[in-house]
Formats: sequence, C-alpha cells, structure tokens
Amino acid sequence: MPKMILQPIVENAIFHGLAELEEDGIITIRIQLRVDKVVIEICDNGVGMDHHTMQNLLEEKSSASTGTNGIGLHNVQRRIQLHFGKPYGIQVESKIGEGTIFSILLPAIIEAK
Repeated sequence: MPKMILQPIVENAIFHGLAELEEDGIITIRIQLRVDKVVIEICDNGVGMDHHTMQNLLEEKSSASTGTNGIGLHNVQRRIQLHFGKPYGIQVESKIGEGTIFSILLPAIIEAK
C-alpha cells in the first residue's frame, strides 16, 4: 500500500465533514478484500457534499469560496493511478446532512510463499 493515502482523507473528514457537528462525529475505516481488489472505505457522519463539490474534489482546483483546495486528495489519486493504473484510485459518495464515504480501490497483490 502506498504511504500517506489515508491521512489526507481522514484529515478532510475531520476538518470539513465533522467540524460543523457539535458532537457525535464518527469516522469509520473499513478494509475489505473483494475478489482481486482491496477496498478501503473512510466513512463519516458529517455534513456531506453536493454533487458539484464531489465532482471537483479530485481535480486539482482551488475553491475560492472556502479558500481550500483538494491538492491532498488529488495527489493521492494521482499517486495511486501512477502506481497501479487508471482502474484504481478514489471514489466519493456523499449526501448532504448524512455524511461521506471515500472508497480507495487498490489491486490485491498476493505474494506466493
């Protein structure tokens, strides 16, 4: 697994997803093996995102309204795809008021003994 792929996503969940909640913010990390892929899900019960924000999140764009950018997520996406290919990387699902799920898809690499 490439280094530093979870940190930017967990950090974004804390600062953007849960920051507006007064209490009961939860971040869950699940790792599953699905046939030939490893899927890492980072879920939060935060404020969620609209469709436009999700579309722009993994692109290297700056958000003038918030003063933040998605450079960390863009770099994670780019590093995963450079290392493993285009079928792998980050996917995002979100609903306003319900939270966000980031899924990181990596190939399952099984070493022969």
